[in-house]
Amino acid sequence: MLLQIPKMTPQLLKKEFDAEIFGQHKAKEVLSFAFYLHLLRIQNAAQNTPSVLPKSNILLLGSSGSGKRLVVSVFCKNHNIPCVKIDSNLFLAGQNLSDVIDAYLRYLIQQVGLENAKNAIIVFEDFDKIALRQNGNNNMELQDDILAFIEQQEKILQVEQDKEAIVFPMQNLMFVFSGKFSGLDSLVYMRNRMSNKQDAIIQKKEERLKLVEKYRALRFAEMDAENKKQLTGIGFANASKQKAQTAKPDADIKVAIDKLYNQLKEDELENLVEANFNKEMMQQMELELEKDASIIEKVQYEDLLNYGMLPELISRIGFIAPFDRLNKDEIVQILKRPNGNIISQYKQYFTATGNTLDLQEAVLDLIAQEVAHRNVGTRSINTVMLQLLEEYLFIAPSKTKQKFVIDVAYFNKKIGAIA
Repeated sequence: MLLQIPKMTPQLLKKEFDAEIFGQHKAKEVLSFAFYLHLLRIQNAAQNTPSVLPKSNILLLGSSGSGKRLVVSVFCKNHNIPCVKIDSNLFLAGQNLSDVIDAYLRYLIQQVGLENAKNAIIVFEDFDKIALRQNGNNNMELQDDILAFIEQQEKILQVEQDKEAIVFPMQNLMFVFSGKFSGLDSLVYMRNRMSNKQDAIIQKKEERLKLVEKYRALRFAEMDAENKKQLTGIGFANASKQKAQTAKPDADIKVAIDKLYNQLKEDELENLVEANFNKEMMQQMELELEKDASIIEKVQYEDLLNYGMLPELISRIGFIAPFDRLNKDEIVQILKRPNGNIISQYKQYFTATGNTLDLQEAVLDLIAQEVAHRNVGTRSINTVMLQLLEEYLFIAPSKTKQKFVIDVAYFNKKIGAIA
């Protein structure tokens, strides 16, 4: 039977994400195709068509409030895909992995039924806390247990205590590993700079080598001309003797040149380049990481390995979706989005009390700037709004037909001027 292609396409999935998630273009492109493959596997399984594609397991990484959880929720909501989010901190707290997962799977089956449950998405949240290598420990046994779990084709599961255990098929489950992965951007930065360092060293070596070879050729040419001149003056009979006399100086020059080259390589090249590189890197890394929110997009499997993930587990992940920190303009878009934005919700509150809220346009930029400054993504939007509106929210129910104005001066009074 031929492979059946669903009517949904990665491009249409991307449009669905664009409608609800601002920015994160690379992550949304990666996930659009990964989720498309999941739909493809589900459809072909329903039609008993053998799957020709591997599982599209995903790694979501990026700061809090950047949209990692939202993008999974949007996909599952739009396509009626069950989803279970497992808190990885439970395993770190000592709870048995198998017991925890069995409990979640039982709950899933009870909620959506076996047929739907076998196509679910299983999300390991805060997985970075398991993957992180600390003091030489990267929770190897725990990662091995997770690897063994996701590799299973089926699982014997006791869904109801008074009934027989069932065989739960797992081949169509999608596994998502999600976390902030704090510090991973530093590893990406270091890898890129180290690559640049090696390029600089190689370039310096080549330049020095060319200079030395040029000097060596010029010096030998000069000596050869001098020898010919001397041979012409003293006659053919003394040629052999003259050649013997110049052989030792030639050898000494070669030794001196080689020694000079080695000294340049060891002292000037290695020490100076190394010192300058380390000094510049430490000075620039923090600044560049702060400015370049998209550096996480350059993550490679090598970086995850250095972070602490087991290579066998990394190899089971088909897609890496990096989420950037939201910038001010993207946060303004979220505040202004047509449906369900938080500004409209607060305005409805004031309307319900018989009053109006006048939040001036210039304040939106300040709110977005404050949210970006707190560096926890969209999660801090409501916190900033509550801090800004708390006084008016308190007194509004006891007022009628009053306009509550939020201008720049009021923002600076409640939250403080942003430098």
